[in-house]
Amino acid sequence: QIRPPGASSFSFQDFLEKMKRPSSFELVRSVKTFILEQSSRRVLSVAEYERVIQEFLETTIEQLATHEQWAEASEEELDNAAEGLEKYLMNKMYKSCFQPVSSDDMQIDQALGDRLRMFSFVKPEHLEIPASLCQGDSFEQAKNELCKMDAYKAPRDKMVCVLNCCKLINSMLQNSNKETGADDFFPLLVFITLMARPPNLNSNIKFIRRFRNPIKLQGEAGYYFTNLEGAVEFIQTMGLKELKIDAHIFEEELNKGLESISPMLGDLDPLVEGGKKALEAQQPSTIQQSVPTQSLIDFSSGDGRAPVNPPLNMPNQAVPNQSVPQPKPHPVPLQNIVRRADSGSEHQELLRALNEPPVAKLVSCNIEDLGMADIPVLLADYKRLAGLVDKMRTFFEHQGFDYNG
Repeated sequence: QIRPPGASSFSFQDFLEKMKRPSSFELVRSVKTFILEQSSRRVLSVAEYERVIQEFLETTIEQLATHEQWAEASEEELDNAAEGLEKYLMNKMYKSCFQPVSSDDMQIDQALGDRLRMFSFVKPEHLEIPASLCQGDSFEQAKNELCKMDAYKAPRDKMVCVLNCCKLINSMLQNSNKETGADDFFPLLVFITLMARPPNLNSNIKFIRRFRNPIKLQGEAGYYFTNLEGAVEFIQTMGLKELKIDAHIFEEELNKGLESISPMLGDLDPLVEGGKKALEAQQPSTIQQSVPTQSLIDFSSGDGRAPVNPPLNMPNQAVPNQSVPQPKPHPVPLQNIVRRADSGSEHQELLRALNEPPVAKLVSCNIEDLGMADIPVLLADYKRLAGLVDKMRTFFEHQGFDYNG
């Protein structure tokens, strides 16, 4: 298996062994105290998680250089310690930092997964790459490497999967009997991503970008990682003009893809039916116009804070005396009511769902503003809202409220 330069020199076990020694007691306590403090804090925004963790890693890595365990260490040994610290910390904090509650990562993952399935009809010739490249053990291994990202917790381990995939692509291009070159790398990476359909692809990419040592995202590693980010963005906006395919075949295959990912579309009538009629009225050339990245899915690192909810009408309350003026009650966010009720896992799931922001474009758009490329996002948001209603129903029932009242 291909490994990136320096991958074989990293020993997490060596780092753990040094951390077990008595002289590392204060260092271990510092790390564990940080983890405990973060677990007991309020939910942080994505930007806050990134800042707090990167600052702690940077400060602690500087301390390692003067620690007696590494006082006479070589540059490679210090790098090994820094990698070990990052892996140890992120393994412990993975649950709160991967798809954090304050982000829309899960929603984007679902929409991206639907889009990957929708475009599963794409063939090598549609991206103008030789079909001979898209078969054999190396091709399958490159797909597997992308999928393996989701099995690891440390940013470095996920990054190694990206590098392995890209180095396999380079090897495939070098060993090809066809005339291929650097220009074939990106379309082949796009096609491998489409065929692999890696789980939680958006979240894994963002996790690496947020919590990997910035120095390690430079040079060759940064080049390959940026190419993967570009491939995902290309897929998010891909339409007829990006593919070498007949317009009628494209429309037919895209409709099949929509049917395969959206068995619930019939339940969205008249919204989706109206959208279908609007699409049918368009010419094939306009149907495939790419949707701007920012209007389809925002890949920036916003804090994703949920808007304040309207006040909840509490049932079974005493009716006030109408002859006596009553003070107007202050709106109570539903999140606060859930927090006061219980800290159980089901209520935590409801809090997580309440904090997921809606897709900005869908809130203010009209039916004629929607295109085929928006269908996966629309479906994902519909599923999110349907799931939220179910969680709210369960919550009200557990609290003894008359939900139908």
